[in-house]
Amino acid sequence: NSNDSNNQNHVDNNNNNKNGTNVNIVGKAGNSNFSMSSINVDSSNDSVRDQDGFTKNDRATAEAEAISKKLDAATLKSLLAKRTAEKEQQRITLRAELSKINESLQETRVERETLQKSLEELEKICSDLQLQQQSLQLHLMRIEPENQRLVNKVSKASEKPANGIDLLLSDDGSIKAGTVSQLVLRLTHEQQLDTDYLTAFILTYRSFTTPQAFLSELIQRFLISQPPNLTEEDQRRFNDVIRNVRLRVFNVLKHWLTHHFYDFEMDTNLVVKLINFLDEHMEPAGMISTSEQLRKLLHKNISGNKSKLETTLNLNTIVASAHPKDFKPNSFDDVDIEEMSRQLCLYEQELYRNIKPRECLNLAWTHKTLKEVAAPNILAMIRHFNNIGNFIISFIVSCENIQLRIKNLEKIINFALHLRKLHNYNALQEILSGLGGTPVFRLKKTWAGISPESQKIYDQLKKLMAGDNNFSEARSTLHNESPPSIPYLGIYLTDLTFIEEGNVDQIENLVNFAKRRRVATVIREIQQYQQAPYCFHRIDGICDLIKELRGLDETQAYNYSLLIEPKETK
Repeated sequence: NSNDSNNQNHVDNNNNNKNGTNVNIVGKAGNSNFSMSSINVDSSNDSVRDQDGFTKNDRATAEAEAISKKLDAATLKSLLAKRTAEKEQQRITLRAELSKINESLQETRVERETLQKSLEELEKICSDLQLQQQSLQLHLMRIEPENQRLVNKVSKASEKPANGIDLLLSDDGSIKAGTVSQLVLRLTHEQQLDTDYLTAFILTYRSFTTPQAFLSELIQRFLISQPPNLTEEDQRRFNDVIRNVRLRVFNVLKHWLTHHFYDFEMDTNLVVKLINFLDEHMEPAGMISTSEQLRKLLHKNISGNKSKLETTLNLNTIVASAHPKDFKPNSFDDVDIEEMSRQLCLYEQELYRNIKPRECLNLAWTHKTLKEVAAPNILAMIRHFNNIGNFIISFIVSCENIQLRIKNLEKIINFALHLRKLHNYNALQEILSGLGGTPVFRLKKTWAGISPESQKIYDQLKKLMAGDNNFSEARSTLHNESPPSIPYLGIYLTDLTFIEEGNVDQIENLVNFAKRRRVATVIREIQQYQQAPYCFHRIDGICDLIKELRGLDETQAYNYSLLIEPKETK
């Protein structure tokens, strides 16, 4: 009877559970009775937990299973714990997977943004390239007539004159004029070795021929043909001649690659032509070691080894700076004036050292359409000169207060003195040109207020850089001082102008090489001061400031000058 009664209770309870009603479950296990609190099996809330840490649904499911299996309370609790642990593990796994998905989505978003930025940059680059292409096409159209003129000039210089004369000598035996072929023949003469002639030729050959044509002449000279029907003695002599000629060609190529590699940097076809010559002619002629020397020299220059200046600089004592290396000034007044002098020397020496011999030929820096291509570094130096001069004028005339203006004027004179001590005559002339400009020069009250010492220094510096007798005092001072130095570039540009305008390019249809010797002399002096470095720490922040220094235009500066010191009325 007892069992039937229990079974009936189970049936009723199950029916009640199906109907979703609250019931009390009373079970029996062994000798112990147990009872469970009222639960709702159909509750949809699976997040609320009871005092044992179980959710209502978990407990209902476990109790139903316990009833069907007639489990005791401890086993039921264990079953609930197991189910809860399984669900928690599932939640953890799901959270981990969801986190990975979120991370993946975030990475995808980042990649998409990166790709978008890259696409925008590529579009900008393509746009810039199109503009550059259009600019280059326009530039090529402008220079085509000049290129044709040069080709015609080269062709004419290569032709043998109608009178049969292809070489003229001066009274001292030096070459006065000649065809390009004769000039190259003398350059590689089997008996006469003239290093001054070699230097002058390499420095100036672009004024009467091209690198491609010059290399072709050297190759033809290397491939000297043998006269027919030679006796045994003549053959022996000819073999000596051809060996010496080929060694001369090698020496010319070595000098060219060592001191004027920029010709090859600008023309990859010239490099290819030289390599083909080494492969097809020099090595088959048995000159394997000399060919290898030229290859190594070519590779060294292409690889871009450290410059001689950098190597020398590392071996010298560096002068201590007045500012830390990471110093970034906002204005000229922020910088110690002596340190400004040092940094200006470093900045201008870099500009000066970039000047190539070819820029000094045919007054390239004055050409209307070709100057930006033919003489970019000379033009950069000229623009910098003008910028500093204009800045000096603006620095003075922008001060309305006369006491501050006098102070600034004395500061600039002191600046010029430091540059004189550092042998930077180009920068010294920049400052003197600014102080001598009309907007500053007319400020009589300001000049009257500077100290006698400042006035004396200014007068001495003006005397040093005076243009009398073709800058004779500046030249003499420069030649008597030890480098490093930066000469006033305007002196050499004036010399080159006089030589070009005072001498013809050709004599009796021959290349006037006497003129090229004079040009080469000026170029060699320019190069002389491109070697020794200044031993100062470079402070990029100050050099950047120097690069950006600008001034008022001429009209604005003059108006400012009139404002601070009006014209005196009579």
